[in-house]
Amino acid sequence: MKKLPKYKIFAYISFLFLGLMLLLLCAMGISSYFTGGVGVINEVLKISMYVAFAISSVFFIISYVFDLKRRNDGRK
Repeated sequence: MKKLPKYKIFAYISFLFLGLMLLLLCAMGISSYFTGGVGVINEVLKISMYVAFAISSVFFIISYVFDLKRRNDGRK
């Protein structure tokens, strides 16, 4: 089996966290519907969603840096 390059691994992790953020967004919408948008659960879901987006952004930037390094080295 061929080993995945670093930039692809970090990109996949980034997409995983984006998917988690979307799931949290759906959960926040459902809980807001039932609670009227007020409550601790909504704040926890909102903070978790922002953290997932921040982690996804960091992994995407790392992936981009590894991809640039790969391109500058002349590898495919």
